[in-house]
Amino acid sequence: MAGRNDGRLEIGEVLRSTRARLDRDIYTAERETKIGRKYLEALENEDWDVLPAPAYVKGFLRTYAGYLGLDADALVDEYRRTIERSPAAEQPSSAPPDRGAAPLLGSGPGHHRGSRARGRGDRCGRAGRSPELVRQRRGCSPR
Repeated sequence: MAGRNDGRLEIGEVLRSTRARLDRDIYTAERETKIGRKYLEALENEDWDVLPAPAYVKGFLRTYAGYLGLDADALVDEYRRTIERSPAAEQPSSAPPDRGAAPLLGSGPGHHRGSRARGRGDRCGRAGRSPELVRQRRGCSPR
C-alpha cells in the first residue's frame, strides 16, 4: 500500500497494531469475528490477492474494524480509494466470458420456456418479479 509519508492510512498496520494493543491474538479474533484466520492475516498484511471479491473484503474490514473498535467507514473508504481504484483493478478482461464450455441449466430437451421459468407468471408479468415494469415494457394493461 502507500508509503507512510503521503498521508494515506495504512489499513493493515492499523488493524495489526490495534489488535496487538488490545492484547488479542489472531485466533481469538478469528473465533469472535467468524472471519477465517487466513483472511484476517491477509487484511493485516495487505495481501489483497489472497482475499475474495471486493464486496467480501469490505465486509471483512467492517466486521474486523468494529471488533477492534475502529472507524470501519474510514478503513473501507481508504480501501476503496487505494485498492479498488488501482490501475490493475480497473482494467477489464479483454477476453469475453466462455459461454459455450458448459451447457446451461434448464436448456436441454424437455425444458419448456415461459411460465415455469418465471415462476408461473404470464407474459404480462402477473405473479412475476416486477409486474408493473414488465407491463410497461410489454404494453400490458393493469389488472
